[in-house]
Amino acid sequence: MSESKNYLGMDGGASKLLIQSITIEQNSNYASMGEYCQEISYNNFDGWDKDFKPADIKAQKIISKKNKIVLPEKEKNQGNIIIDIISDAYHNAIKVIGSISSVGLCFPGIKTSDMMGTIIMANGPRIPNFCKELLERNVPINKLYNDSDCCVIGELHWQNGSFKNIDHAIYIGGGTGIADGLIINGQVVNFNLDSCLKKSWELILPSGKTVESSLSPKFLIENYNMINPKNSVETLNEIILEADNDNPYAIEIIEHAVIALHSLIENRLKYIKEKTGENCQKIVVGQRLGIALSLKNGKNSFMKNILSKIDVPLSISNERKTAAIGAAWKSSCL
Repeated sequence: MSESKNYLGMDGGASKLLIQSITIEQNSNYASMGEYCQEISYNNFDGWDKDFKPADIKAQKIISKKNKIVLPEKEKNQGNIIIDIISDAYHNAIKVIGSISSVGLCFPGIKTSDMMGTIIMANGPRIPNFCKELLERNVPINKLYNDSDCCVIGELHWQNGSFKNIDHAIYIGGGTGIADGLIINGQVVNFNLDSCLKKSWELILPSGKTVESSLSPKFLIENYNMINPKNSVETLNEIILEADNDNPYAIEIIEHAVIALHSLIENRLKYIKEKTGENCQKIVVGQRLGIALSLKNGKNSFMKNILSKIDVPLSISNERKTAAIGAAWKSSCL
């Protein structure tokens, strides 16, 4: 009987933390999902500022080039709460699971050169000493993983993942932001190694907005509520249903989102073709964006408009744990 080991993955975001255990059999290229799973909302903790707004991105970029980042007190407090939540979550998980071989944490934002902290954040607080703070709390994490990469790794190495036996593929996950990734020749592409490969928050549309601000569920909800404040919504599902009922505000939001998604896909298709001379085999849309697109069994106006201009097979991943699975898998490879 082959030996198996347990690992823990943590997917941290701007508003919540998801923890998932996995099991990997010896010499296996795939992981099975463990029984332990927890999702924790930061909003439930004392001191959390749900209205927190990060500093301007341009200003963050300038400051990030300095040797030391001095954070405003509100931002520092917001980051400390996240650190405390992750620490408590890890120790609570260990009490239940028992011994694990390693733990991995993925988090959004631009990281420090040693991958131990975040120095640019579009949707949350910067935490330059992230890993240092965790290590002081006896959480054995000395490197942060990119959430986009972990989403793709999860789909690639989970036994029920969408990218099994795929050479070239595109991943687009949507929640607070956009987690976009690529697989070329069966390997996850590192966006940081090619300056020509822009992330979704760097890709500018003809409207002047970024792909991320025109496509992620968070921004779609904010944009809708801005133009239709008397009938505000809380979910992307509500916007889609309103669009299906010919609500002009919802239709406008969905139209812009479709343009953004097509632009992102076209950019990635071109990149795969240039690098390999071959075509993309599959597009997977996941996270909250994927769940919303599966509304009414995929027979909604948003999905129909997307599929009308795409020749590559597109599928939906309804599994929101893939980033945590990917983080756990990545920790197993160290």
